[in-house]
Amino acid sequence: MQVPASKRRYGPGEDGAAVYLEGDEWEKGQEQLKTFFMNVLASDKVSLDRSIPDSRPSECLSLSYPSDLPTASVVIVFANEFFSCKLFTYPFFTGSAC
Repeated sequence: MQVPASKRRYGPGEDGAAVYLEGDEWEKGQEQLKTFFMNVLASDKVSLDRSIPDSRPSECLSLSYPSDLPTASVVIVFANEFFSCKLFTYPFFTGSAC
């Protein structure tokens, strides 16, 4: 599904784009990699409801699903995850990421 140009959003991490840091931010990001095994500073710059590209195969894009599907429960276990990483999960499962 193509997003109209008037609805496109711009910012760090939008549409799956990489987040680039420079100078002091880059240095701090490198330190965070050693501690958290990820760049927390870059993660914190990305909007929680960022847009992401639709990477489904074309066969899946053409399928239609009934609106009365049964509900489901999802249990997500986090172990030693940085807080912003946990927050990225919420919009995805509540349907507000679409």
